[in-house]
Amino acid sequence: MLAADAPSVTDWMQGWGSLLGVLMSSVAVIFTGWLLRHEIRVRREEKADSDAAQARLIVGQISNWDGDEPNAKMSGPITRLQWELKNYSGAPIFDLRVTVADRWDSHTYGAAIESEDREWITCHPPIRCDPGTVFDPREVEVQIEFTDASGLRWARSVGESPKRVIFHPAEYNGLKRWLPFMRRESPGLDDNPPF
Repeated sequence: MLAADAPSVTDWMQGWGSLLGVLMSSVAVIFTGWLLRHEIRVRREEKADSDAAQARLIVGQISNWDGDEPNAKMSGPITRLQWELKNYSGAPIFDLRVTVADRWDSHTYGAAIESEDREWITCHPPIRCDPGTVFDPREVEVQIEFTDASGLRWARSVGESPKRVIFHPAEYNGLKRWLPFMRRESPGLDDNPPF
């Protein structure tokens, strides 16, 4: 081997520099990918927070209760509950559904609620209290479900943050009944009419 063919210091420096460049480029690509994922996650969180802004300003509670017996307001049995909804946002809500204790519900379809609404719900079977205790409406769970001004559906229980309700068309069985009528085929001469 000739001395001219042997690797020189500049060749070694060039080789190590190339390896170091590949390593640093790989680190830069990994860091850029991590930064991109972080920014996407932050944007999604900001959008979810922005979407829930109106839903956080809708509050429901039990405001009054009554029973058939004279002392029912204090110790039960409670046969009627009055729910109250307050809309502190500047935009109306639509298609309100109030569910009390997962048993009784009240629907207000098509009405726009701008500031507040209240309604009585009849409780069958009535809410019974233990002897010697006083009825506390804070122990009764009230869940409100509504559509906000942006068209998003929300559900909220007292004391919890709102949760988005996603509608899945595949779960809607009413659509299956109409599919034969929605076909674009025209009936033939000897076919029965679709209705």
